[in-house]
Amino acid sequence: MKNLLVIMFFMLTGVCAAFSQETEYYEVDGKQVSKGEFLIAARKPGMIEGYLAANGRKEYRVFGSSGRGVKPADSLVMLRNYLQLISKTVIPSDEVLLIEYYPGVDPCNKHFEEPGRMKDFVIRDENYYQMLVKGYKNVSRFNICESFDGLKYLRKVKTYYPDTEQLVKKLFFNYHFPCGSFVVIKPDGSYYAHYGEYPRIHVAKIISEMATVK
Repeated sequence: MKNLLVIMFFMLTGVCAAFSQETEYYEVDGKQVSKGEFLIAARKPGMIEGYLAANGRKEYRVFGSSGRGVKPADSLVMLRNYLQLISKTVIPSDEVLLIEYYPGVDPCNKHFEEPGRMKDFVIRDENYYQMLVKGYKNVSRFNICESFDGLKYLRKVKTYYPDTEQLVKKLFFNYHFPCGSFVVIKPDGSYYAHYGEYPRIHVAKIISEMATVK
C-alpha cells in the first residue's frame, strides 16, 4: 500500500508539472508583458508573433514581420554546403538563394492536409511563381521543412528537404512563425527574411531587388 501511494504521488506530481508549464510573453523590444498586451502588440500592422517551446517553458514574442541583415562568410559557406548536401545539387557561387521554410503544422497551415483542393492550389501557385521569376537567371530555390508532418499532399507537387541539422532554423527562424516563412540571400551574405504567411508576389518583389535579370 505504501509503495502504491508513493507511485501515485509521483504520477500526480508529473501531471501537475505538465499543466504548470511556464508561459511567457514578450514585446518586440524584449520587455515581458501580459498575454493581453502581447496580443494587442502582435496584431499591429507589420508585426507577427513567434512561438518557442523548450525545457518546460513556452515563450511568445512579437517580431517585425520582416528583417534584413548580413550573414558572415563562414555561415554562408556552411549554409551552401548544407543545402548542396541535403538536395544533392551543386549551387554556383554567384547564385541567390531562396529558401521557403515550413515550420510544421499550426492553425494557419493545417489546411495543407486537405487533399484535392490543396493539390490544385499548389499547382496554380507554382505556375504563378514561375511566371513571376522567369526573368531572373541566378536563383536557387529550396523548400525546407522542420518535418514532413502536414505535407502529405504538397510533397506530391513540390520537393521538400528536411532541415535535419536545423541549420536553416538556427540561422533565420529560431521561432515558429505561423504558416511558413522565406528568406532570400545574396552571394555576399546580405539577406531579406519574411516571417509568417506571405503572398507569392512578395517573394517575386524581393527577388527582383536581389537577383540578376536574364
